[in-house]
Amino acid sequence: MRRLRPWLMAASIAFALLLAAGAGLWLVYGESVRVLAGLVNASGEPLPPGVTRQPLLLLSGDATVQADIYEPAEPRAVLLFVPGLTSAGKSDSRVVGVSGVLAGAGFRVVTPDLPGAMALSAGREDSAVLRLLLDHLVAEQAENGLPLGVVAVSYGLAPALAAAAAPERAQGIAMVLGLGGYFDGAAVVSYATTGWFTDPRDGITRMGHPDSRARWLLLYSLLEHVPSALDRNRLAELARVGAAGGAPGLVATTQAMAQGGPDARAILGLIANTEPERVDTLIEALPPKAHDDLTALSPSRLDLAALAGRIVLVHGETDPVIPFSESLRLADAVPGSRVFLIPGFSHVAPEETGTMGHVAMIQAVRVLLSLRR
Repeated sequence: MRRLRPWLMAASIAFALLLAAGAGLWLVYGESVRVLAGLVNASGEPLPPGVTRQPLLLLSGDATVQADIYEPAEPRAVLLFVPGLTSAGKSDSRVVGVSGVLAGAGFRVVTPDLPGAMALSAGREDSAVLRLLLDHLVAEQAENGLPLGVVAVSYGLAPALAAAAAPERAQGIAMVLGLGGYFDGAAVVSYATTGWFTDPRDGITRMGHPDSRARWLLLYSLLEHVPSALDRNRLAELARVGAAGGAPGLVATTQAMAQGGPDARAILGLIANTEPERVDTLIEALPPKAHDDLTALSPSRLDLAALAGRIVLVHGETDPVIPFSESLRLADAVPGSRVFLIPGFSHVAPEETGTMGHVAMIQAVRVLLSLRR
């Protein structure tokens, strides 16, 4: 069945292409269709013809940037590409593939490693890395004159916005495109653990279909805040089983709760909770550093006024990790933001998107390509 997916997806995209051609829109949307097909299929090297890859190292007092630059033959814009949570960072095969496809479309793509994201946890050091890198790219812009954009995936949107929102940086950034990002950390925790989310369009709270592994990946991200090695080992085993798609046993979970210290009990209490009305109280009860990591990078706490009219958000209506309501809430908070809700799309498994989802994604890709001079 997995062998058939590329063919089914290609047929779906071809059908979308025929729809565009039949409407006389191929000249407008043709490149967007080709780029979308490349992005959905992207997986590692080889890089597109004419694209080269080279390292970039930047050092400052509070951050070190290690990044890769994907250079096309004739760059028409610069993109800072911020991956989501991946232990492989910029070397992740899908990150490499997407960076290469974007470079093949005429973007000079700069893809960094984020220490927190590579540790599968939220880290304020990630925004420090992106601040240093954006300062470098904005300074270069004075020389090369190329438009500068940011593309950030999932978790990566939060530190990207934290870095880009400063007026001195925002003035040099033409677009921030977020894929499956979030507005409020507490809302993401609530969705991962309880499955409930509130649609800002009508204010109704609905039950979604979160990935069963999400709560255990959240537990992984909080392990560093448990001081006892024995408690960490107990919780890490629960997280390992859960993140692999299993269900940690009730006995093991109860023992970890009963035998753990106060920090371990507070964290596991949040992870095991299924009642949305208790989430805020349980987050407040976390160890201070864990609490800060969950909330400090929430875009809901940032002043994003300097990015008004520059934010484009793409979110799948069936995203199993972050509900689409988060992109709607972020757009409501920043005037002039644009949102593309994609039927059937999830950034976790983009290859499973259907025809109507591809048609909507073509529109979003076209907006990104418009950044080029």
